[in-house]
Amino acid sequence: MNATFEEDADSNVEGLTSQILEDMSELIKRHIVLTQEINDAEAALKLMKKERTIIEEDKLITLMDTAGVAFIRASDGSELKVKEQLFASIKAQNKVEAGEWLINNGQGSLVQETVSMTFEKGEEEKVHALVNTIEQQGFKPSVEASMNTASVKAAIKELLTQGIDVPMELFGAFQKRVVTIKQP
Repeated sequence: MNATFEEDADSNVEGLTSQILEDMSELIKRHIVLTQEINDAEAALKLMKKERTIIEEDKLITLMDTAGVAFIRASDGSELKVKEQLFASIKAQNKVEAGEWLINNGQGSLVQETVSMTFEKGEEEKVHALVNTIEQQGFKPSVEASMNTASVKAAIKELLTQGIDVPMELFGAFQKRVVTIKQP
């Protein structure tokens, strides 16, 4: 690449020697090469991760099922184990309904509610009076329910073991067989 640099009306080109221009040209070329190499490496990494996922989530489980085993310890000490695992991720549009379901099914302690309001400058006295007088003052708070995903997953798992019908789609929950590999 032979870079040519055009003189900018606002730039000071007096300090640009031929060596500086040559160095800049080499750095630009190196930058372009590095950028391409990084893009190639990221694409290769993405493919490797996809292949690893196929091995973990499909091929190893299929082989373990075919062998009729859920645990194997290899001669090198590494261990392969297949187990059911619960996943859950409540979508934003389901949070209110999921919170209500938890409350109505004895899991209300998992629901954390946040009340927030915006006050104008100088309304410090109203802020302090809010705890006891929120509705009397005419304020309209927004109430948001939140649930800790790990706690909800644990509760769902417990409810399922008790035979309680849990609306899995409401919680974005599903069970999946996963394989874990423990290296020696």
